[in-house]
Amino acid sequence: MEFTKINPLALAISISILSGLASFFMGVAAFVLYAGKPIVAMIGSLYLSYNPSMANAGLGAGLVLMNTFVSSYIAAWIYNFLLDYIR
Repeated sequence: MEFTKINPLALAISISILSGLASFFMGVAAFVLYAGKPIVAMIGSLYLSYNPSMANAGLGAGLVLMNTFVSSYIAAWIYNFLLDYIR
């Protein structure tokens, strides 16, 4: 079976947009519906200023978007490097 390379930029953009949107809507749901407070508190311990408010939901989503972009780009780059190394 032949494995193909992953486009790191496409993977990073797609995963980071999805995780940023999910994080934003989770923050908005916690602000509007007062639901999911334990999950927001847990994520707030990882990302600074992630509290249930509209401004902090946007800021938290931006931080999640940037962190996910960098980490998924590095993961795809390592995958491609190991794929070339194994061949």
